Amino acid sequence: MKKRLLLLGLLVTGLSVMAQNVFNYGFEEALPAGKLEYINFLEGDTHDSISTDMHSGALALKLQNASIAGNSWERALKVRDLTIEPNTSYRVSFWVKGDKTYSIEGGAQNATSNIQARLMVGEEDADVPYVGVDNTAFGYTLSGFEADTWKKMSMVFFYTADSVQSNYYKTLKGDTAVLNLKHFLCLNVYSPGTYNIDDISIDKSSINGISFFEDMLKVDFGYAVNAAALREGEDYGIAVLPKECVTVKKAGVALSVLSVEVQEGGFFIFLENDVLSATDAADITVSFTNPTDPEAALLYTAKQRPFSWDATSDMRVLDFVDEGVTYDINLSASSSQFYPPLLKSTLPENESFDMPVNTRTFAFNYNKNIDCASVVGTIVGPISGTGVVNGSLALQLQETGFSKTLTFTVPEGAVLGEGDYSVTLTEVYSEIGIPAENNDVIYFTVGSSAAAEVDTLMVPWTKATTTSASVPAGWKRLTTNDGAIVNGGSTGVAGARLMHFLDGGDIEAGFYHSARDKDTVHLMYGTYPESRLHFKPGRYSVSFYSAYWNTGSMNNKVVFDMLITDTTRTKELFAERNIGSAFNCNDGTHGANDNSNVVVSGAAFHDYSVYVSEEGDYVLDFVGYRGWDAAVIGGLTIYSVPSSAAKYKGLLSTALKVANTALSAADSSMYDGEAKTALTTLIAANTTVTYTAPSEYVAAADQLNDAAAAMDAHRALVDAHFARIATYYVNTDSANAVLNRFAATKYASLDAYTKLQTVVDLYKGLALTNDDSLKVANDSLSFYTSLMKNYVGTAIPAMTYRLRLAVKLAQTIGVDSTKLIPAQNAMTDDDAIANDLNRRIKDQLHSNIALGTLKFGESWQDSTLVDSLDVTCFMKNPNFYSTYTVNNLDMNTFPGWVTSANITGGGLGATASGSNPVVDTYASIFNTAVDSFEQTVTGMPAGVFNIHMRTRTAALPSGWTTDDIKDVLYCYLIVGSDTLTTPFVVAGWGLPSALNTSFKNVKITEGSFTLGVSTNVKTGYTPSLFWGDPAISMVNKADGYTYVGLKDVEAVKGAVKEVYYYNIQGIRVPRLVKGLNIVKTVYDNGTVDVQKIMMK
Repeated sequence: MKKRLLLLGLLVTGLSVMAQNVFNYGFEEALPAGKLEYINFLEGDTHDSISTDMHSGALALKLQNASIAGNSWERALKVRDLTIEPNTSYRVSFWVKGDKTYSIEGGAQNATSNIQARLMVGEEDADVPYVGVDNTAFGYTLSGFEADTWKKMSMVFFYTADSVQSNYYKTLKGDTAVLNLKHFLCLNVYSPGTYNIDDISIDKSSINGISFFEDMLKVDFGYAVNAAALREGEDYGIAVLPKECVTVKKAGVALSVLSVEVQEGGFFIFLENDVLSATDAADITVSFTNPTDPEAALLYTAKQRPFSWDATSDMRVLDFVDEGVTYDINLSASSSQFYPPLLKSTLPENESFDMPVNTRTFAFNYNKNIDCASVVGTIVGPISGTGVVNGSLALQLQETGFSKTLTFTVPEGAVLGEGDYSVTLTEVYSEIGIPAENNDVIYFTVGSSAAAEVDTLMVPWTKATTTSASVPAGWKRLTTNDGAIVNGGSTGVAGARLMHFLDGGDIEAGFYHSARDKDTVHLMYGTYPESRLHFKPGRYSVSFYSAYWNTGSMNNKVVFDMLITDTTRTKELFAERNIGSAFNCNDGTHGANDNSNVVVSGAAFHDYSVYVSEEGDYVLDFVGYRGWDAAVIGGLTIYSVPSSAAKYKGLLSTALKVANTALSAADSSMYDGEAKTALTTLIAANTTVTYTAPSEYVAAADQLNDAAAAMDAHRALVDAHFARIATYYVNTDSANAVLNRFAATKYASLDAYTKLQTVVDLYKGLALTNDDSLKVANDSLSFYTSLMKNYVGTAIPAMTYRLRLAVKLAQTIGVDSTKLIPAQNAMTDDDAIANDLNRRIKDQLHSNIALGTLKFGESWQDSTLVDSLDVTCFMKNPNFYSTYTVNNLDMNTFPGWVTSANITGGGLGATASGSNPVVDTYASIFNTAVDSFEQTVTGMPAGVFNIHMRTRTAALPSGWTTDDIKDVLYCYLIVGSDTLTTPFVVAGWGLPSALNTSFKNVKITEGSFTLGVSTNVKTGYTPSLFWGDPAISMVNKADGYTYVGLKDVEAVKGAVKEVYYYNIQGIRVPRLVKGLNIVKTVYDNGTVDVQKIMMK
């Protein structure tokens, strides 16, 4: 079936889709019975009223939902029995007019009204939505309705095949589940309020639809496409596609297309000559052929897409033919042809220096043709000669007509002297008369540039010079609303504060910048007399890095401003607003929700030139705005830039220092190789070189920095290689020591022991020249050594805990020592061994009590007296061991314990791992309802018992007592038909050391009881809950119970052979179930015991 689907996908991908109607209904007439159903509407709803307030025709559906917040599966309109084809895309559309928001008395206020739309397959309560690859469901939550305006809602779905949907259904309901392959549309109008629905339509189509207004049309492809990737790096952020990829027809006649553009607002078609009106809507059709050029092709990008199950699909957006259009008076866009011309490059480059005095030509390159008749070029500087007025001279343009390149020359008779120059272009208009937004200017220097001293005013924060959770010295944090100030040097600061990060990244120490619930947060330098930011006239470089604090901050594209003002903060010298960032400090891969536990590599680098005309004190101010999104700011550097030459020569000089440092560190011949040769060559080439263009210096510096980094990386690899060799010897010795230690013990039979021996043998005599082989060997030796140690030290003790308790108890009361050997040798939680030994313990206890050799608390002089006996061994897994490597709580988390919970992301105090496969732990949840978590203990001796559990809940809110939580957080004990409860105990964090939750003096004579925990959620209280380590103490014999001597018991019973479970109907079940259970125990001599056990 998979191959057939693949073939169909390949065949259909190359075809165009033509819209064909499958279903259309405007509520003008009644549909056949069962075609339209109203499901799960709520009390007080009116769901079948027909209204004359319609979008088209005469009638529409009016829904009046009561003031009750519905779930997303409620208040459903279902259009049944749709004819759906495999490997086909469908568009669902309808018109809606209704409440944009709703409010409920005592509840939600101004909440967004929603409608959920899905195409589904199945029958009521046994259905699934259409799914894409990886069973990703197609589904839409719609909003933005208007109470007085009809709005069209449109969405796309792709149906792959019946087999895909059936297999998805089985993942939810089980392998034997059968899906009824009936298709239907489900619209859940689940919010309170009034909503009119009209003109429901289902069409074969691969797009959401096309809207138009005047000379523009907008195509909504519905499925997610690569629009952002196409736009990236393009002029104006707009990708211009070949005009030939679309055809627009009016009454069958093709219209001339001006341009086809992918803009931020969508996919637009602009007409060259035609202006369309609303009355043209019925006559307009649009066709699309995806460009063959890979650089211009539209591609699907999400799992919800056509042919997503076809692994070989090229994901190209499907062509379509003759799609209709909808008039939209609110549509607004403009072709990039009407955008201002952009300067792309110049020769010489801006800020060039060391230019020769015979420089005569200046070239400006634009992204579109410029009208040469209007443009004016002017050079200003220490120029002299014919035509020069006050150091200014008009340049001569070489091109005529229209040209993208404008070449200006210095007229004959003019001479350039040494010094700083500017060339400015004014009156720059595109071919169609659109002016440039600004005058375009290049700055350059003629003659040799003199070295000048650089004044460094600010250097990056480091961990050595700052304290984490502080406001750095000299800085001030100010929040508005409350006007709160945190002075520089303050430590232990909460909220916006300095954070330390791991070494090796762009930011070693950075400021977590978030306003949280304040209007603004300011991080300012220069407000204190002793820490002024003093500028002299000239140019300064201000640079820093910024990163997003977390995923939410990145998704919301949090921004901040950087201002430089006078000391009164009323006059701005410089302002850069809406600064974005790069890199996510907490994307879920850095562990333990600790955003600072990361190397910040790939942060956004910001570098600004600030021109100062008046010497004085200034204030640097980073401003963030209301919200918990945050940026991290670090690596701040401020220094004076006497000239472009100083800046770029300094850049190269710094890179040379870094390169020479890297070369010196690799002086040993063991680091020889390509990296060292390349670095040596680059250093020699750039030591005496002279460039004039800034880009040449930047390129040279980048090459040097990259080569130095490659050298450092190679040196680190060599160092790591030798370190791995040393580690290999250590790991081999450690592995052999473990093998020798356990060679003559029962642990030698473990699979982990065999695997460790195999790994040691495999890597014995390993060639030490291959780094990859060394890494694999070290990882394997370390893993299997740890695995063996953890099996012996952790896993086996955890799994045999109840057996060890049983052996200890058996020795205390005199069970035959030969019967203890299986338990003493066990390395797993063996139920058969535990049940047999517990039976022997029970019989021995009963016999000792019957014979008077065991008494409880009668006389301190009596040697047979005990205060209590630990009989916890009758419970399976009392120590709460688990093999789970994920922190989930369900039926299999703790063997022996049955729970109603199915919690993801919580439940265990600790989790297992590959090298530590079993952990001794406890249950741990946060403010979550768990109806039942329990175990029914069977085979118990008759007696009186104290039954304990360790529990913990958080401190109670002020004024609360345990009475407020006793019915919400409690342990319960079921003995026969009686149920006892006791609340959780308030304690410090973690599982308490004391058995603090107890049921005392519980008489048990029928051999079983159920111990459990139940939790629920209570408003105003959000505790973290812990429970575990139950214990059972026998404190007395049961009055009225007839105990029998061991010889009498052994005459009747042998060893346990089988245990069978039945429900009240007599049907055999695999384990104890809720209700009355019948437990039949068969012994090896044919004797049978039958018990009745109640599970609640």
